[in-house]
Amino acid sequence: MRNGLDYRQFCSLMRTLRERLPAAERSLDAVAARAGLKRGQLYGFETIHARQRLVARSVIDALAVVYRASEEERRSLLQAAGHTYIPPTLRDQAQAPIDDLLAAGEFAESDRVEFVADLGDFVARWRSLRRTRLAQPRKAVVAAAGWQTQLFREDRFQRALLPTVHEAFRAGMHEVFIVVPPTMTKLALVERTFPGKRIRLVQQERALGLANVVLLVKPYVGEEPFALLLPDDVDPEMRCLQHMLALYARVRRPIIAVEPIAAEQPAVSRNFGIAPLATTPVLSESDRLFYLAGELREKPSDAAFDERTHKIVGRYVFTPDLFAALTDLHLTAAINRAWGKANGMCAYVVEHPLASIARLKEIIASMDDQQIFSPSFYR
Repeated sequence: MRNGLDYRQFCSLMRTLRERLPAAERSLDAVAARAGLKRGQLYGFETIHARQRLVARSVIDALAVVYRASEEERRSLLQAAGHTYIPPTLRDQAQAPIDDLLAAGEFAESDRVEFVADLGDFVARWRSLRRTRLAQPRKAVVAAAGWQTQLFREDRFQRALLPTVHEAFRAGMHEVFIVVPPTMTKLALVERTFPGKRIRLVQQERALGLANVVLLVKPYVGEEPFALLLPDDVDPEMRCLQHMLALYARVRRPIIAVEPIAAEQPAVSRNFGIAPLATTPVLSESDRLFYLAGELREKPSDAAFDERTHKIVGRYVFTPDLFAALTDLHLTAAINRAWGKANGMCAYVVEHPLASIARLKEIIASMDDQQIFSPSFYR
């Protein structure tokens, strides 16, 4: 048996199914003719050879019809031949819209041919993107071209980045891209604080939002999962991303970080995106990971709140599916487009609140007193 292929079991099943047929139908010639095969092929499927080859799924399906095999027997054949079994309901759900379109009278034959070609391209693209999810993110993007540069002088601005950059490297990132305004060509303090680390600047000509930030870094990130961090949400423990990446390794789905909204603070929705969470955890309660129960909303003024409503904070783990959904959309809308379906994206409920833009004045006032904003803290 290799790569899931149990050829001995497959050959035994093939012989058993053929011998069960009525005498007039069970000869190799009769079965081969009805299945559209050569006699030698069928003989090979029933004989254990040293050279074991994968039998095509379409051939197994054709033989299952000839043998009048039950669904359980078809499943056994497919699995013994090294294939993944697809339940009939799932297979029918996938096939139905394809059949409907091909049968539609509104399309010419050339349109149907084009559709089949496009479908093949889509399947290849989908398969490629799913394979990228198997990789662990190695690159992080820090979005720092917005309000921070307007409110902080350069020294304070760079010090404000230190906790977030450290959090990224602490989580195992190999490279950090910091998106800055065009007036900044170097972050000397940040580079001196993290010597030997790969830190690259990406200039954003105008502050056009997070969707534009993600599009700017696409050439650097490539077809890989990546993390996006907002330095205006400061994690005092600097471990939020580390927890999220550990969860990503288990579920292989994009993840956003969220916090509960206190009942007495409904106005917080005007400053944050809102995420409704499912009641059942994806893994265990202690992992604090949930599927979304609906679409994300960007700073709504009319949000309805309950214990499952959470605010989005500035930590994201994305897969490259996001790039195709971005176009000219806002990041929240692109996330909904890419993963708005059931179980498309997960939300990690942070263990402790992150210091946010709502506390900006406090952060500025106390920056000189907080060690995490001092370069010496990281030496």
